[in-house]
Amino acid sequence: MANHYFCGLFIKDTNKPIPLTAVKYDLKVKSFACRITIEQTFQNEEGSDLECVYGFPINDQAAVVGFTVVIDGRILHSQFKKKEEAFHEYNAAIQRGDGAYLLDQSERSDDTFVLSVGRLPPRKECKVSIVYVCTLESVTETKMRLVIPTSLSPRYSPAGIAQQGGVAPPNVYNHSVTYSATLTGHITAIDTIQSVASPSHPLAVSPIDSKTVAIAFAGAAEPLNRDLIIDVEIKNNPQYHIEVEKVSRNKYAAMYAYVPKLIPTNKIQSELIFLVDCSGSMQGGRIEKAVQAMQIFLRSIPAGCYFNFFRFGSNFEVLFPTSKLYGPDTFANAKQYADQTTANLGGTEILPPLQHIFSTPPVAGFARQLFILTDGDVTNTESVINLVAQNTRSTRVFSFGIGNSPSRSLVNGVAMAGNGKAEFIKDGEQLEDKIGRHLARALQPAVVDAAVVWKGVENVQQVPNVLPPVFCGDRQLVFAFFENLQDDAAVGIAVRMERTVRTLVERLEICIDNNRGFCILQHSAHDIQKGSSKQSRALMQVRVYKYSYSNFAIRIVQPQTRHACGEK
Repeated sequence: MANHYFCGLFIKDTNKPIPLTAVKYDLKVKSFACRITIEQTFQNEEGSDLECVYGFPINDQAAVVGFTVVIDGRILHSQFKKKEEAFHEYNAAIQRGDGAYLLDQSERSDDTFVLSVGRLPPRKECKVSIVYVCTLESVTETKMRLVIPTSLSPRYSPAGIAQQGGVAPPNVYNHSVTYSATLTGHITAIDTIQSVASPSHPLAVSPIDSKTVAIAFAGAAEPLNRDLIIDVEIKNNPQYHIEVEKVSRNKYAAMYAYVPKLIPTNKIQSELIFLVDCSGSMQGGRIEKAVQAMQIFLRSIPAGCYFNFFRFGSNFEVLFPTSKLYGPDTFANAKQYADQTTANLGGTEILPPLQHIFSTPPVAGFARQLFILTDGDVTNTESVINLVAQNTRSTRVFSFGIGNSPSRSLVNGVAMAGNGKAEFIKDGEQLEDKIGRHLARALQPAVVDAAVVWKGVENVQQVPNVLPPVFCGDRQLVFAFFENLQDDAAVGIAVRMERTVRTLVERLEICIDNNRGFCILQHSAHDIQKGSSKQSRALMQVRVYKYSYSNFAIRIVQPQTRHACGEK
């Protein structure tokens, strides 16, 4: 059984663990958006000043909007700085003997942040609060899922991959350094809440009214050894939903949610390729899930499709030299191949099999659909995603993240870059529904030219400005800033279907909300769009996997910036 590891707080020079005395999570969910506050309390029990590094995960699609430090009763607020400037000021403060704090996103993965705590005096305690906003995933038309990463697994570094800059996450992953966290929160849905449950942790749920509940861990605290998952089931999820907030005079922020229904139902002829991670990190329950997924896929392939299986680790293997037509003989060969699959191929070298697949043209007259099953524990995430993005004309990519703490940055990234979708398979979850959803998506024609139509408003700044692929029944979210809201204002989704553009329009209803958590999500989107250069905006359009409201002022904005706090 593979170990579950998690990063902790370490002395920078020696990697010796030091106490992280408390971790608190507070969350506020409104409709489809969530504001999460992480409060971490550090204690220096040594006899001298310490410079510490703390690596921890944040959802790769989140936007960091707040970073404060409390020490000796003083509250230090963060400032955005250009990357080079932030590191220069941090290092200068340390050399002067001052205190300094730096929040940095890992160069290797969008879902890993590194907090540098500089010059923590002996016997002193500091509290660090990090606030970020994100959206809930759509599971079904009435079920939403909030995933809060709490643990990190060691990431495999392919040969030649080195840290490009910034602060590296701690290179020690010690499963004996256990931390626990407390949880408080409120969830407000757009319709009657049918259930709130967690497949990962015991929850105490207290109804406040039909649309609002309070939540907490059922026990006093829970260990940070697996991602926190909260499923929210509501009675009805309208096909179209709009929320608007007035943020200043004649300026508004909006969240527009829609569930596409106008997608053609005719299926397409497909070549289905399954790429399965068989590296050492997949040992135990993960590889068992992967084998089960291969078997379910095999039984679910429609007649008339071509298919093939790949396994990868330090090298890769392939079932057939080229994809074969699905039939009794090829089914028997593939079943034996799946039954013999184990996690025995060493490291996680995912680039070579992808390069091999993309170098081969699809079967003539068939649309190629690639399914990747992995825990995603690699450090060359950007290279993998870029390769997928470069091959969208020949291959659509769907991904499965396997295990309790997969790399969401890689799993979400390859799916978004490949005009597909991502699913996550946690320990103990049933596979059939998730695999069935992915196959249904793969057999739908690609709809990549959908657009949101705004009427009766001015100066619209929309995020994402290029919509990700549309799949029937999968909720999509669009955020926007605009001005001068008129009485006849309306918004709709336009989808090109069989050479015809069809548009549905919904009236906007103004709902001024005093809960600023939702509005902060819009502000982060606005700031990204406002601060982006022409080059980075073009990058957003090409790399659809990275929504422009994520990675707030950290990776997309040029030049790159960081959060920094300082004290004297």
